[in-house]
Formats: sequence, C-alpha cells, structure tokens
Amino acid sequence: MGRQVDDYFSSIDLAAPTRAIWASDGSVSRWFDLCRDLTERWVHQQHIRDAVGPPGTHDDRLLPQVLSTFVWAFPHQYRMDAPDGTTVRLDFGAGGLWHLVRSGAGWQLERGPGSAHAAWLALPKTVAWRQLTGLTVETGSIRTEGQDRLLRPLLQVRGIIS
Repeated sequence: MGRQVDDYFSSIDLAAPTRAIWASDGSVSRWFDLCRDLTERWVHQQHIRDAVGPPGTHDDRLLPQVLSTFVWAFPHQYRMDAPDGTTVRLDFGAGGLWHLVRSGAGWQLERGPGSAHAAWLALPKTVAWRQLTGLTVETGSIRTEGQDRLLRPLLQVRGIIS
C-alpha cells in the first residue's frame, strides 16, 4: 500500500487548487490538503494511543508537521479587530513558534517570534494538538499574556474540522 500512495502523490499537481474549509474560504493548494490528510491520520492514531496505551506512548516524530498544518487555521478563524501591525504570538514550545500580524482586513501568519506582541498564547506541543482539535486540556498548561479580548478567541481556533 505504501508504494501505491507514493506513486499517487508523485503523480498529482501539488499546486492545483482544492478546499480546506477550516483554513480558507477560498481554494488552497493541493499540498495543503495532503497535509490535512496527514494530520487527520496522526490525530486518530493519537486518540487510539491515548485510549489503549500507557502514558508517554505518543508518536511525536510528526507532531511538528501536524502543528505546522494546524497553525494555518489561525489567520482564517481568528477574526479579531485590531490596529494594523498588532502582533499576536503563538508558541507551541518544541512544536513551533509563529506570530499573527494584523494587516488590512485580516491576519497574516508568519514563522518566528515576531516583534513586540499585544498577546501571547503558549501551549506545550502535546497540549497544542489537543487544544487545536477540540479535546479537553488542562487549563493550567495554557499560558497567556496580554489583552484578554485578543486572547480569548485564540482558544476557539480549531486546526481540524471538529
């Protein structure tokens, strides 16, 4: 089965348009849709591990890629009004660091810490994937700083259809 999947992926146009409703109202590139497939498979396997495996049996090898896909939900779902240039930091520890910058009528996602931020959301990577898929997380593991009106909606963002 692995060879067939490899052959299929190598035969498609990764730039062709497709949809990912949790990340865009319009079309996205096919490569992004393939990343979504990876995240769904990974999350379902983590659910099984959580249900039947002992603590600590998670497969973190692909977690940075999963979080790098989920984070694209923020510029689409985070609809807070703020002055242009407002920066919100998203820190998933070893899972990645990004920031949102208000520009025009929306938010732009950029990798890295960004400049001075008006709000900061910090989640350990093992909490971040759960939060972004709508699972219950220990609120003590969520760290925030900054304006409450900017922070509260960050916790409503979902990186997957839930």
